Amino acid sequence: MHTALLLFVVSFLPALGMAPRQAAPVITAAYEKEVTVDGVADPNAGPITIIDVSATVEARIGAGGVSADGSFTAVVNPPPVIGTQLVAVDKNGMRSSVFTVVQAYSGPPRGTTQPQ
Repeated sequence: MHTALLLFVVSFLPALGMAPRQAAPVITAAYEKEVTVDGVADPNAGPITIIDVSATVEARIGAGGVSADGSFTAVVNPPPVIGTQLVAVDKNGMRSSVFTVVQAYSGPPRGTTQPQ
C-alpha cells in the first residue's frame, strides 16, 4: 500500500514543478596538452560546457554533447596545462566540482611490464 502511494505521489511531481533533482556533471579526466576533457552527466543535460576557472575571469574553453549512457567528451582549446582548474556546466547551469588538470601518463601501457 505504501509503495503504491509513493509511486502515485512521485508520478505527479513533474506536473507540480517538483521533478527530482538532477546530478551535477563530473569531470573524470583532463590531462595536460590533451584536447579533450572526459566526464559523466545526466544524459538529458547536454551540451556540456568546459570552463577554465584558474584566473579571476572564467573562460569558456570548450564543449561537447552527452551520450545516452551519460558520458561526455568535450573538445577544448587551448589544451590545458598542469594545474589548470576546470569545471563542467550543463545546459541547466549545474556546475561540477573543480577538477585540476594533471600530467599526462607517458609510461608503458598500464598493466604491462617492461623488458629487463
